[in-house]
Amino acid sequence: MNLSYDIFYNDNRDAEWVVLIHGFGGNRKMWKKQLALLKERFHVLNFDLPGHGESQNAPLAEDDLINSTVDAIHATMQERGIERAHFMGLCLGSVFTILTAIKYRESVIDMVLCGVIIGVNGFGSLLINAAHLVHKFIPYMWLYKLIAWIIMPKKQSRFSRKMFIRSAKRLGKKQFNFWFAAIMAAKKTYKVCTEYIANTPKLCIMGENDKLFLKMLQKEKCEEFGFQIKTIADCGHLCNIEKANEFNTVALSFLQNRLQMAEA
Repeated sequence: MNLSYDIFYNDNRDAEWVVLIHGFGGNRKMWKKQLALLKERFHVLNFDLPGHGESQNAPLAEDDLINSTVDAIHATMQERGIERAHFMGLCLGSVFTILTAIKYRESVIDMVLCGVIIGVNGFGSLLINAAHLVHKFIPYMWLYKLIAWIIMPKKQSRFSRKMFIRSAKRLGKKQFNFWFAAIMAAKKTYKVCTEYIANTPKLCIMGENDKLFLKMLQKEKCEEFGFQIKTIADCGHLCNIEKANEFNTVALSFLQNRLQMAEA
């Protein structure tokens, strides 16, 4: 599987790499507000997931879309001579980041997870299962808009919700149904295998209004397994968009601290 991506080289040849992975229905432009700062300090590899953005024509592995995507991310790194990198994952991209760290442990230095998905609470699970029952019988954008309103209900999330929905229009019904089915089939694997990545530094940046996923982080007691959790006030699910300045400050501080520790 070949994925489309942007690659940016820093003037410092010895700079470390950052790999960016967006979420379901989005594309690599979801990192627009982070790219300028990241490019000043790192080499950057920014992917479009299969079926998304410019990877729309990438063949989808019907038997195992999730693992084949993880393999494709790692294979691209190998082709580009990237042995290790810092990872930043957004929403579903956080799942791919975690699974990459589990399967290819030596490739992931650390991870910044935005709107991380560990699981959903009882209400969220009920809604997702209900959506699964009807998704083949209604226009996919109706369902996608409903999902957007569920995970980003507040007024201050209006811009990111609009961007979320606009990006999904390019996905198409076939791709949406394929991904939705794959996610449902693999949802049991979304429970973090915390013991496998306990020693990998992990920062979770969450909007305080991202109730659906923030509560699961707390319920699963993820801090006991090395997850640092930072919340941004008056912010929803896509905090890298809604509160980009605050997100960038927290994320870059984490990465800079990691660099300084490595150099010490």
